[in-house]
Amino acid sequence: MDYYLGPPGSTPEDLETSMRLEVSGSDEGSHSALNTRLRQKMEQAARGESNLPALATVVGFAARRIQSSDVKSK
Repeated sequence: MDYYLGPPGSTPEDLETSMRLEVSGSDEGSHSALNTRLRQKMEQAARGESNLPALATVVGFAARRIQSSDVKSK
């Protein structure tokens, strides 16, 4: 887990209303490389020991593209 995202007005101690964010950046420009990296981040988030919902995101700098996906819970 890289970050927790909370609703506006929440405090850092209030994790019950938050979600996990697994994020990565890549200099590779192909859509295939970004899809592969997103799958890896989704798998990493799914292995986490938390019952909070999660979002995996990959930023492709060369491709100027951001890909995100909800992570299915265990």
